[in-house]
Amino acid sequence: MEKVVLLTSLVVSLAHEHHHEDSLEWVQSNALTSSLVPFIQQLGPTYSSLLASAFTTLAALGNFFLILALQLREGKEFLNSMLGFACGAILGDVMLHILPSISLNNTSSFLILGGILLFYSIDRGLSHDHTQGHNVVLLILADILHNTTDGMAIGASFYISPYMGISTTLAILFHEIAHETGDFIALIQAGYSLKRTLGCNLVTGVGSLLGAVAANYWSDLEALKGVVLPIVVGNFLYIALSSMMGSLKEQGKKGNLFWEVFFFIMGVIMIYLLESFE
Repeated sequence: MEKVVLLTSLVVSLAHEHHHEDSLEWVQSNALTSSLVPFIQQLGPTYSSLLASAFTTLAALGNFFLILALQLREGKEFLNSMLGFACGAILGDVMLHILPSISLNNTSSFLILGGILLFYSIDRGLSHDHTQGHNVVLLILADILHNTTDGMAIGASFYISPYMGISTTLAILFHEIAHETGDFIALIQAGYSLKRTLGCNLVTGVGSLLGAVAANYWSDLEALKGVVLPIVVGNFLYIALSSMMGSLKEQGKKGNLFWEVFFFIMGVIMIYLLESFE
C-alpha cells in the first residue's frame, strides 16, 4: 500500500503543478515570468529558444532521483513492476498527446507503419546483443526525434512572442517530466547505472536543441513535424508493446501481475491528467 501512496503522490503533484503553469494567461499575469520578458527580448528568439530547450532537458532530471530512491527502498522486483508504469506513460503519451496532434490520413498511417518496421529492423540488426541494450538504443532514438519536435514548438513560439515562448516551454517541461519518468524506469530496469542513465537523458536532450535550431531555418515546420511525429509514434508503439511488455512478461512473476497492471494504469492516468490541463 505504501508504494501506491508514493506513486499516487507523484502523479497528483505533477498534475497540480501543470494546472497552474500551463496557461498563457497565467504567464502574462505572473510577475516572475513578466520580469523575464526584457531578458528574452534582449537575447532574441534564437538564443531564448535554445536556452529554454536546454532548461526543459535539465529540469526533467529531478524525477530520476525519486525513481532511484524508490528502487533502493523497494528493491529490484518493485522496479520490474514499475516497468508497467513506463509502458503506460509511453503509450499514454502516444494515444493522448502525439496522435491527436497528427493529421491522420493515409500518408501518416503509412509513416506510422514505416516507423514500426524501421525500428523493428534496427532491433533485429542489434539482436546479437542479448542484453536489453538494443531496447535502450531504440528508446533513445525515439526520444531524440520526439524532443526535436518539442524544440521546434519552443523555437516557433518564441518567434511569436516572449509570453508564448514561456508558456510553451512550461507546457513541454511538465509533459517531459511525465514522459521522462517512464524513460528513467526503463533505463534503470535495463541495468543502466546512474551515470549512464543521466548521460542518455542528456543525449536525448540534443534533439530539443536541434528542433529549436530548425525552427529558425526551416520554412515549413508543420510539414516537417507531419513526417517526424508519425515515425515517433511507430517507434514508441514498437518499444512499449514489443520490447517493454515483452520484458515484463519474461521477467515478471505471476504474483506481481496486479502491480504491473496498476502501474500501467497510473502511467496512463498521469499523462491524461497533464493533457487535460493543456
